[in-house]
Amino acid sequence: SLAALRGGLDVLRDGDLRAALPTLRQPALIIHGARDMLVPPAAAQATAAQIPGARLTMIAGAGHAPFLSHPDDFIGALRPFLHE
Repeated sequence: SLAALRGGLDVLRDGDLRAALPTLRQPALIIHGARDMLVPPAAAQATAAQIPGARLTMIAGAGHAPFLSHPDDFIGALRPFLHE
């Protein structure tokens, strides 16, 4: 519904949690599409830089949803991380 979409967009607009990123202690893997037009790759790089020990995998040729467009690459990045 339109109301649900607006509510979700409000959360994205108002929910800035970037200041908390350096406090995270969980292992973090950021998988990002190198051709993402919605969230620039630079945002993923900045996010990874703020999380201690985070790893960033850019999937070449992928846009905003690499798990849909490049599932083999996505799983190839995720599987080793999950087995650590």
